[in-house]
Amino acid sequence: MDKSREADRGITHDTEMMITELITLKEDLDTLISRQLLYFLLTLASGSLLIFYVYSSIYTTDILLLLSIFFSNIYLVTWLSLTVCLYIFHLNYMKNIDKKKKTFEEFRMETIEHLQNTWYINEHSQLRDEISNKLESHGINVRYKS
Repeated sequence: MDKSREADRGITHDTEMMITELITLKEDLDTLISRQLLYFLLTLASGSLLIFYVYSSIYTTDILLLLSIFFSNIYLVTWLSLTVCLYIFHLNYMKNIDKKKKTFEEFRMETIEHLQNTWYINEHSQLRDEISNKLESHGINVRYKS
C-alpha cells in the first residue's frame, strides 16, 4: 500500500508508522542474517582451504616441526589471521542478530496488540486483513503472537 492508498483507507498515522518501522526492522534483520551467512561461508572456505593446503604441502609427522614450518611461513600466518578475523566478524554478526531479533519480536508483539486494540470486527476488518497481508509478504506475521 502506498501512502495515498493508506490515507484513503483511513489508516491512522500511528499505525502507518508502526508498519513502516516493523518492515524496516525486518529488512535490517534479513540484511544482518545474509551478511552473517556470508562471513560463515567465507570462514568455512578459508579454514578448509588452509587445512587442505597445510595437509597437502607439509609432509611430517612431528607436530613441533609442523608448527615451526607453519609459523615461519608469513603467508600461512596471514591466511590463518584472515580466517580468524572472518570468524570474529561472523560471531559479531551473530550477536547483533540476536539483539535485532529480540527488538523485532518485541515490536512485532506491540504491533499485534496495537492492531487488536485498534481493529475490532467492523468495517475496518478488511483493512486489517490488507495490512496483515502486506506484512506477510515481507515475512512478518502479525496475525497471531506465537
